[in-house]
Amino acid sequence: MNASSTSDPRAELERLQSELADRQSPTCFAHAGIALVAALLFAGAAGKLFWDSIRTPLLGIAAAVLALALTTFGVIRYLQGRRRLRDEVARFERLMGLRRALRVDDPDNLLPQR
Repeated sequence: MNASSTSDPRAELERLQSELADRQSPTCFAHAGIALVAALLFAGAAGKLFWDSIRTPLLGIAAAVLALALTTFGVIRYLQGRRRLRDEVARFERLMGLRRALRVDDPDNLLPQR
């Protein structure tokens, strides 16, 4: 954290809200899921091509390589998603701590004063 964010809690609150508005972890998890499902399909196709072939199954080898590449991509995106989610959760907890410290969600502050 820099010195300006610790000296002005309202500015840090705004900064955290803007950072958390654009979350990256769901995109990473979606990429991982789609890549792993596609890898499973290509692996199944490669297995079928190997099983049914009489000669060297060049298409089966290509499908197996593609399945391996998709699996690698899916695992990398999953790990990126976990790391980003951990960072987002830490920022969210900091945001909630600031909201409590600034009494943003305090019902007494929301009611009209008499």
